[in-house]
Amino acid sequence: MRPLVACARLVRPHRFAIATALLLAGLTTALQGVAALLMGDVVDLVDGAEFPLAARLLQAPRAFDGFQVTLAGPDDAIRLMLTIMVGLIGLVAVKGLASYARTYLLERVTYRTMRRARNSLHRKILSLPLGVISTQRTGDLMTRSVSDVQQLTASVHAFSNALQSLVTIGGLLAFMFFRNWLLATGTFLFVPLIAVVIYVLGRRIRRSSARFQRELGAVTSRLEQNIGGLRALKAFGAEHAEHLHFNSDTLAMYRTGMRRVRVFALQGPTTEVVMVTGMAGVFGFGCWLILTGALTFGALIAHVFLGAMLVDPLRKVGQFYAVFQQGLASIERIEAVHGLPSEEMDAGRVVQDARGQIRFDDVSFRYSHDGEDVLRGVSLVAEEGQTVALVGRSGAGKTSLLHLIPRFYAPTAGSILLDGIDTREISLHSLRGHMALVPQDTTLFAGTVAENIRLARPDASGSDVQAAATRAFADEFISAFADGYDTPIGERGVRLSGGQRQRIAIARAFLKDPRVFLLDEATASLDAESEAMVQKSFAELMRDRTTFVIAHRLSTVLHADTILVMDAGRIVERGPHGELLAAGGLYAELFATQLRVGDA
Repeated sequence: MRPLVACARLVRPHRFAIATALLLAGLTTALQGVAALLMGDVVDLVDGAEFPLAARLLQAPRAFDGFQVTLAGPDDAIRLMLTIMVGLIGLVAVKGLASYARTYLLERVTYRTMRRARNSLHRKILSLPLGVISTQRTGDLMTRSVSDVQQLTASVHAFSNALQSLVTIGGLLAFMFFRNWLLATGTFLFVPLIAVVIYVLGRRIRRSSARFQRELGAVTSRLEQNIGGLRALKAFGAEHAEHLHFNSDTLAMYRTGMRRVRVFALQGPTTEVVMVTGMAGVFGFGCWLILTGALTFGALIAHVFLGAMLVDPLRKVGQFYAVFQQGLASIERIEAVHGLPSEEMDAGRVVQDARGQIRFDDVSFRYSHDGEDVLRGVSLVAEEGQTVALVGRSGAGKTSLLHLIPRFYAPTAGSILLDGIDTREISLHSLRGHMALVPQDTTLFAGTVAENIRLARPDASGSDVQAAATRAFADEFISAFADGYDTPIGERGVRLSGGQRQRIAIARAFLKDPRVFLLDEATASLDAESEAMVQKSFAELMRDRTTFVIAHRLSTVLHADTILVMDAGRIVERGPHGELLAAGGLYAELFATQLRVGDA
């Protein structure tokens, strides 16, 4: 039921548009039915029989007994026939206008639903905690945001069209019963059989669609990994092996897709065969009624016209149900994302003027409930304006500690305080508003230099952006570009060097003007010249700000107020560079190792 509830939630804002479309569908059906009955009257007129509907609608100025009209001669017959034909043309014109309005309304509902569903899913993905994001495949989330939303929209469109078709079917059956209940009963007997066919095939389509979307997510994930890791694939000559894996994934998706196509292709023809078979039987029964004098030829023709009109909506109901089942599979996948926990950005206290003191009180942390602790009993104090360096071997827990400060993750035990306030009591929006992070792999987005710097403060003026870049020692190279701050930098900043990307990231931090500054090995992948420029920027940014620095090269943290040496998730040493070196512990060992390899 959840997918149906989700579908109903999406179309609820458009209920009046859908209701209007259904009324127009009813009007269209009524016009079709009247046109069919009038065609039957024309046949009866030519055949010399009676034509009750034309007499009732046109109120011809002739003597009539009940619904029977007596014509004085051929001229009257021709006049009445022409009047009927003109009336038919008018009916078709009105029907066309009603169909146009109905189609426009439903297409508008479809596109608005697509936009609303995609925006809602995007907002949800942005609100997911990093701990949840790490359990999801990026390609699968992309598939849900693009392909599954399209399937969902197709499902909503199918649902609306199916309602219209049901209105049409009900209206046409009503006209049939109005004209001749015996023929209408024979036609109606085939509708339950068609419903069974639609239901059985639709269930199979839904199962195969769910599997197809999962496999599409796997293909998208692998493609994203291959494009992002193309340099490594080329370096190790692994292109062919990776292509074989990709080919295997696409083959599985192809086979699932073809199974779905085979079932989907059966839907329309099966429905049509059952319906046409039924109409053939009804037509034979009608011919027998004509021979017995119980039915006019025109009445049979009108019924055949109505039956022919009934075939298309019945076939469409089958097709729409199949599409709807595909959409339900996508709705389930989208709802699975909406069911994940979100970060509540505005829940909690608002800290207006933070000083920047950070305190850890006996903090432990693990990434999953059944995983091992990556931090164990960590306690520290970083006073306002101090620089704290985190050093240690890979896997010691430095990055994990850094990511706990802006609450990318929540500690398993203990507490982290900003100016004496537990960060769990502070709203994420307020907490992160006082912090800026510059990671080793800077994330830049496709757009201009100015747009990437403004990520920290979207309402910043051009002069503010330039001032931030100047303080980050980035204005010189930015101004050298032909378009200056309006220069597109390409996806992920591919048109910039590593040092230029880092200085743009630092300009972001200057524009944000945080009280707490977090550096995660931000110069580890830079050459000496670029590192010198970036370190110069860092020195400016760290002034009078509480700063946590994870350093790959220990020479970059010699002047830190406190150096925390981490090992296996614990702080095993702490103090300034000189004291730690004199103590001869792990820090001295790491420093000596870097001196030997020339990386200090």
